[in-house]
Amino acid sequence: MKEYFGKGLILETYKTGQFWRFKYRFQGKEKLISLGSKESFTPDDAITARDRARELLMQGIDPSEYRKQKPFISKFFKGLESLR
Repeated sequence: MKEYFGKGLILETYKTGQFWRFKYRFQGKEKLISLGSKESFTPDDAITARDRARELLMQGIDPSEYRKQKPFISKFFKGLESLR
């Protein structure tokens, strides 16, 4: 089951739990990245993570590729790492 929160933020429910995802388009391709589980991310955390990923997109940076280059991505998405 999917619950949509706007601007690409989705809460997906599986038998194993609930997970926050961000759905976006980059260079014409649809992409989906995981932001974290509902247990570890509050809705406000997920919204902040989505907004930070959208900021990357506005700078021409693919959030998925950024995540691969940054080992502290969960901290980034929780707002503990600066975008700059």
